Amino acid sequence: MSCGGLGIGVLIAYWGKRFAGTLIQGLPVASNVPIVFDAVAMIAITLVAAYVPARRAARVDPMEALRYE
Repeated sequence: MSCGGLGIGVLIAYWGKRFAGTLIQGLPVASNVPIVFDAVAMIAITLVAAYVPARRAARVDPMEALRYE
């Protein structure tokens, strides 16, 4: 889900940057660095958000977890 949202968000951000450049004269729109930085930050946050619960779940004894089912 995060990859799909990231792809859609990058496309919308790129299109929005180009559209804003046509509306506002003199607006510098040559750099894609902010979009790339945000995409990399979003990937890092997603990986950490998925890793922490997975690591915690891996530490639970399977018999202990199944006992309450």
